[in-house]
Amino acid sequence: MQKLSCPSCSNVAMALASRVQLSVLRCSFCDLVFATEVEGSVNVTAESYYHDTVANFSWHSLRAERLLSRRLLTYQRFLGRPVQKVLEIGCGSGAFASAFKALGCTYTGVEFDPRIAAIAREKSAAQIFAGDFLTYRSVDTYDLVFFSQVLEHVGNPTAFMTKVREVSPGGMVHLDVPNQDSLASRGRIRFGKHGYGTLYFPSHMIGYNKKSMLELTSRVGFRQVNIETHANNHEIWGVPTAATGFTWSVYYRLCEFTGGGSLLTVLARS
Repeated sequence: MQKLSCPSCSNVAMALASRVQLSVLRCSFCDLVFATEVEGSVNVTAESYYHDTVANFSWHSLRAERLLSRRLLTYQRFLGRPVQKVLEIGCGSGAFASAFKALGCTYTGVEFDPRIAAIAREKSAAQIFAGDFLTYRSVDTYDLVFFSQVLEHVGNPTAFMTKVREVSPGGMVHLDVPNQDSLASRGRIRFGKHGYGTLYFPSHMIGYNKKSMLELTSRVGFRQVNIETHANNHEIWGVPTAATGFTWSVYYRLCEFTGGGSLLTVLARS
């Protein structure tokens, strides 16, 4: 039986399942689910991964502005003061950048792919740094560190979250990831052949649920950790890239009704 160390807490993880391109394991301590690739796996290009985000920037930016206008009061209540300086990690093409700036925040973005970072700077006129967040040297500290659909791509979540806390002393973090315990994830676990819940090769190799997320955020020193599940199209905590249409709307409502929302949303204090 395959045994590996958990990429989050370093405890023993045991083999759970095998899928096309994936060998899936679960941590015996924190309940994190993660995957390793099997021999012969074929990668995908950054162009295919980012195409939709770049092509639909205007629509995503408008939706980001609507979401953020509804979040700001919650941010301020949770933080106990106005949000002034914001860092977004994995900002993509910059959909949230203009929205934060329009609401009077000083915005900085970090984007791993230099080509996408250049697009974000052009479209949003914001300060965007290209590169790995773990090598990003911040000259500021931030009231809010925000990252959406990012942590599931990070191979060393402990180091990542530790640095998030370091750049936001006395501040807060808002993050969301795909929910490994969502209704859709449970369906893919049961019937899927190419993935396992939220895991699929090569971009989503780590899957979080409430237990694994609480263990990670608490262990690295966050406090007042609030973890909830929501649908992708939630009017406050959703994502700009959420699918639209009647069928998707029904599906998202069903997810929330059954407690199996597709997003795991976290607010925490540094």
